[in-house]
Amino acid sequence: TSMAGFEYLTTIPTVEADKFSTSAVCFDETEELLWVANASSDTECSNAVVRYSLKSGYICCGTTNGKVTLHDPSSLRCINVIDAHSGSISDIDVSDNFLVTCGFSTRHNHLNCDRFLMMYDLRSMRSLNPIQVHFDPTLLKFMPNYTSRLAVVSHTGQFQICEPGVPFTPASLVVQQLESTGYPLAFDVSPSAQAFAFGDSEGYLHMWANREDAVMNNYAEQTKFADEESRLPYIDINDHLAPLSAVPMDYNYDYGGSLLSDWPDDLTEVKDRRLAPIDSKILENMKMNNFIGYAPTPIKYKRNQMPYIIRTNNTNEMDENIAEIKEFEEEQEMLSEYFGEIPKRYHRVAMKYSKLGLEDFNFESYNQTNFAGLETDIPNAYCNSMLQLLYFLRPICIGLQNHSCDKEPCFACELGFLFRMLDYSKGQPCQANNFLRAFRAIPETSGLGLILPDTEKAYKNANLSHLIQSWHLFVLQQLSRDTNRNDDRGDTNDFDNTWFLKLYESNLEIITKCCCENKTVRTSSTLLYTLSYPNDPSSSDKDKQVDIQQTRVHTFCSVLSSSMSKTQNVFAWCEECQKYQPSTQTRLVKNLPDVLAINCQVENQENVEFWKYQQMVLNNAKIEADSDDAQNSFRYWLPNKIQVQIVDDELVMKEYHVNKQDEPEDDNNMYYLFANICQVKNDYVGGNLVAHIRVAPEYHELKEGVRHTTWYLVNDFSITPITSLDSITFNFDWQIPCILYYVRANALENYMAKVCPYSNPQIILADKSLNKNPDISKSSFIIPLEEEIPGKGDLVGLDAEFVSLNQDEAEIHSDGTRSTIKPSQMSVARISVIYGSGPKHGKAFIDDYIATSEQVVDYLTEFSGIRPGDLDPAVSTKYLTMLKSSYRKLLYLIDRGVIFVGHGLRKDFRVINIKVPNEQVIDTVELYHLDRHRYLSLRFLAWYFLNRSIQSETHDSIEDAVTALDLYEKYTSTIKMGNFQQKLIACYETGRKCNWKAPTTT
Repeated sequence: TSMAGFEYLTTIPTVEADKFSTSAVCFDETEELLWVANASSDTECSNAVVRYSLKSGYICCGTTNGKVTLHDPSSLRCINVIDAHSGSISDIDVSDNFLVTCGFSTRHNHLNCDRFLMMYDLRSMRSLNPIQVHFDPTLLKFMPNYTSRLAVVSHTGQFQICEPGVPFTPASLVVQQLESTGYPLAFDVSPSAQAFAFGDSEGYLHMWANREDAVMNNYAEQTKFADEESRLPYIDINDHLAPLSAVPMDYNYDYGGSLLSDWPDDLTEVKDRRLAPIDSKILENMKMNNFIGYAPTPIKYKRNQMPYIIRTNNTNEMDENIAEIKEFEEEQEMLSEYFGEIPKRYHRVAMKYSKLGLEDFNFESYNQTNFAGLETDIPNAYCNSMLQLLYFLRPICIGLQNHSCDKEPCFACELGFLFRMLDYSKGQPCQANNFLRAFRAIPETSGLGLILPDTEKAYKNANLSHLIQSWHLFVLQQLSRDTNRNDDRGDTNDFDNTWFLKLYESNLEIITKCCCENKTVRTSSTLLYTLSYPNDPSSSDKDKQVDIQQTRVHTFCSVLSSSMSKTQNVFAWCEECQKYQPSTQTRLVKNLPDVLAINCQVENQENVEFWKYQQMVLNNAKIEADSDDAQNSFRYWLPNKIQVQIVDDELVMKEYHVNKQDEPEDDNNMYYLFANICQVKNDYVGGNLVAHIRVAPEYHELKEGVRHTTWYLVNDFSITPITSLDSITFNFDWQIPCILYYVRANALENYMAKVCPYSNPQIILADKSLNKNPDISKSSFIIPLEEEIPGKGDLVGLDAEFVSLNQDEAEIHSDGTRSTIKPSQMSVARISVIYGSGPKHGKAFIDDYIATSEQVVDYLTEFSGIRPGDLDPAVSTKYLTMLKSSYRKLLYLIDRGVIFVGHGLRKDFRVINIKVPNEQVIDTVELYHLDRHRYLSLRFLAWYFLNRSIQSETHDSIEDAVTALDLYEKYTSTIKMGNFQQKLIACYETGRKCNWKAPTTT
């Protein structure tokens, strides 16, 4: 007989179970149950299909007479019979407690396909409403991860998805057609519900999916195959030169053989391994969940990995153990780098969001220094490493912070704002949000290909090395234009605006010589140099043995010198010949800048092989040295210091390494390696850009109060101390140098040494409105006089409203939980600042609506009060300004020492992208908060403590700022009375009773 159905069971039936060793129920074409011959003696039909439901506990068998029989999986006894169709059963399926059938009915002695799917509830054994489909169904399947959604297939190859109890929609009426000359015989759905499989009568298997990268299982694992059998090498029996040691020995215990390592039982003793005591620091930080404790490890190890070292009470032994642990970690790190593995500190970092956003994300595990990293969840954050390099270059950092102008957009101003935040932050990461928006606003950035789409695929496919070098050139050119204009801060007008050109610019003389001996000379300038590599055939011939003594070595200085003063053949216009002629063009460097910015231009495999070859030559070269100096004779191709001079219009360079002692006393022509940018290649996550930066003593004094110089690896928001050798060594299996910075020794002392505060009151007093409509509304605020501007210690209320530029990206897991992949990008739309004291208490003197050039996806009117058109200069009736104008107003108030009072200021300042010293912030959301309890809304606090109803329809920033000021005054008065804590506890008790919602009326 041929088999008609098969289904897997979790229990073995008791009937004749001793005859079978499997747990499957099989059916043939003549008998109902193959295992129990007399189980269907009262049924004159054969089974067509069988299904098993674990939840309902029934084996469901569809028969050829249109009935569905339900069997006990333990005894295979028939429990119930459902009369589904008058003809025959075509297919059935079971999900949880629901049974669905499709089949045929007998009309005029002919079988006709029913266009209704019959549905039954196995708990109550009653029929539910039938499901109508738009074709003749023959096959059906429940969709995994869905309770009642069905996939239905017809005999002509049509299929659709339907759901019981849901009204018809245009989307639900869509019918797909299978491209096949036959008719489908089998159909199934993948456990992930992302793919359909069809088997037709022609022997073909068809696969349909709802996405390109569809997976079959949600938690798929790679198939584990058996290890290949290792075969012994072939040895010719007639080969007299074959070593006998190549013949393996067969240790066969069957013939009484034994090994020396087989110790007798009387000399061995089995003992249990003593567990190491748990560190007291782990026990103090442990959190218990039922009977399982969780605690962070005090030392960095891999997941679920701890060394087994028993710590004793002896302090010396404990110190030795800790030293062994550190030595073990360093050895593992060195081994991983030696074998080409990417060290963990170079891996691409990503931020993970929870219900609290980033508040519970552990940034300290990535950065244990006081320097601030940069976040990565904003578009075009690939330039973070270059932004950090510019920040740690002290003249750039101070010069851009002292720059101020009205130009929109201005890279110098935006970078100055960013560097100010990095100065104020103590280890917490910052965002380059405002700078990157100004970066995207310039049309040239898109034309040069510097704007990446905000997708993971675009980032992985991007050539980051070429991208960051193009970004480097464009930003330097833009900064040279932005800084060469007068500032309006009122305190730096006596400063030379050409400081940026003195720092970067080199004057060049271009000499073009025609074949007719005619010469033309013109002058030019450049802000950076690009390395050009010589064509050395020996460096690309990898199959030949390299002869170190006969191969010419290209030093780094020789390559740099030929790249700076290079001669090339061009096709140029000749005035004598009056036509384009082959010419020789020579570039001469007339002066040297204080900073040598170099683009490495390692664009292809030949350039990579050139770097590798030069380092290999140095590794294998025989360097003559004294015995005392022999251990320090190893060199690297990239030098730590170089000496550069211009002698008779020619560049003269010399390399100095960290282990050399013959450096000249004159430092005027010495350049030391300050930083480099390199690309980390990773095929799995697309790679990333990191920076090695030599941080000056001024930064350590600012952050730590101690002056010293240290190298750091800056990888977005991950900052790690490294050695100086890490900055000049590259593993080209995963590392590509992109940008080099050499800085002249002692030259940075000639630039401005401190940041000047904002002191020009016109920043606030000047009218910066973009809307020149005379009907513009200015009634919401008053323009203060100069003497009315708040000063040091004065209270001001602040509140901001925001709009959304895009929707957040989230994924919903199979258990129903929702996790945020990328949050929505918010943009500040309104900033209001009011007086907190004096005769104008409660009056606003700043109420700016912020215009944006980017598309607004959601105005969030219910929460922001911003309506469409309010941010458009063409139709808005509000006082509309650019973000930079309002940003400078806030900086002016910060430098004057005012104290900001508001509710939820931490979020406001984050979206505005500004850092305010903690001593100048009073946040009522923190004042009215009990430890380990939820934060209270401004509306609820106003209702409870002030008996005031706010935010009835929409939010208003002036109203919210006034309310926050009143709450602070209420807080100070209650503190003086000494009963604030009791009132706050009562407030929380009231909040629980009314579900934390303030009544609409007081």
